[in-house]
Amino acid sequence: MDVLKCEAFIQCADTGSFTAAGEILGYSQSGITRMVRSLETELGCTLLVRDRRGTHPTADGEKLLPIMRDLCRSQDRLIQASADINGLTVGELRMGVYFSIAASWLPHVIRVFKIEYPNIHIDIDEELPQELSRMLDEHSVDFCLMSRDDSLPCKWIPLKEDRMVVWLPPDHPYAQKKKFPLEKINGASFIGSGLGGNTDCEKLIAQEHLSPDIQYSTKDANSLFAMVEAGLGITINNELTSAHYSGNVAVLPLDPPHNIMLSAAIPNGQAMSPAAEKFIEYLKRYVKSL
Repeated sequence: MDVLKCEAFIQCADTGSFTAAGEILGYSQSGITRMVRSLETELGCTLLVRDRRGTHPTADGEKLLPIMRDLCRSQDRLIQASADINGLTVGELRMGVYFSIAASWLPHVIRVFKIEYPNIHIDIDEELPQELSRMLDEHSVDFCLMSRDDSLPCKWIPLKEDRMVVWLPPDHPYAQKKKFPLEKINGASFIGSGLGGNTDCEKLIAQEHLSPDIQYSTKDANSLFAMVEAGLGITINNELTSAHYSGNVAVLPLDPPHNIMLSAAIPNGQAMSPAAEKFIEYLKRYVKSL
C-alpha cells in the first residue's frame, strides 16, 4: 500500500478539504483526489464524503484513520532510524502540549535540541486536555505533554510534580495570606479556565465537590490572568502557568494542597520514534535541572 495515499487521506480528514491537503503535501487538488480514490478502490470502501460541512471521513474512514496514522508513523520511524544509523537524524516530531509547558519549558529544550538535530521538524499543538486526549486516541501525535490522567489508555513518563494554586485579585481578603482554604472556593465569584475541556481546575472542583459561582470562562491563560487582575473573580491554575505571568495578582497554594504530575503521554501501543525518544531525553534533563 502506498503510504503517500494514506497521508493524502489523513490530511483531507484533518483539514476537511482536498485543496488544503494538496497545499500541505505539495499536490494539486485533482492529484489528491486521484490518490484518495485509488486508495478507496484498493481498500474496497468509501473513505471520504463531501457535503455542506466540507470533506469528512465516512464511518469506514473513521475506523481506518488511526490505522493509517500508525502506518505513516511507522514509515517516519523507519526513515528516522535509518538516518540515525547513518549519523544524520531527520524526521518530523508532532506533540500536543499544555500552554504552561509550551511557554515555560519548550523554548529552552527546543533551542538546545535543534543545535544537535537541526533536520528534525517540530510541530507543536497547544490544546486543552480533552483535545490532547483525542490526539492520543487518534495517534495523531508522537506524544502529549500534560498532567497525568490514569483514565487515558496510554504510557506515562513522569516529568515534574506541580502544585495547584489560586489566583486572587490584589484587593481580595486573602491576597496577603500564605495559603488559600479550599472551601473558600464555594460561592466565590469564579472565572472558569477552559470549561468543558477536562482541565485540572475542573477535575479538582469535581473531585472536592466544590461549587464556585462561575461568572466568566476563557481558555486563554493571558486573558484569565488579566480578568483576575481586574477584580472580576478568582480562579485555580497550576503553578507552572503562574510563573509565566507577572502582574498585580496574588498566587497562593491551596490548603489542603493539591498536586498534579506533569508528564509525557505516549499513545497506547505506539512505538516511540527516535526523534521523540531523543526529545524527551532532553526534556527530562532540562526539567531535572530546574
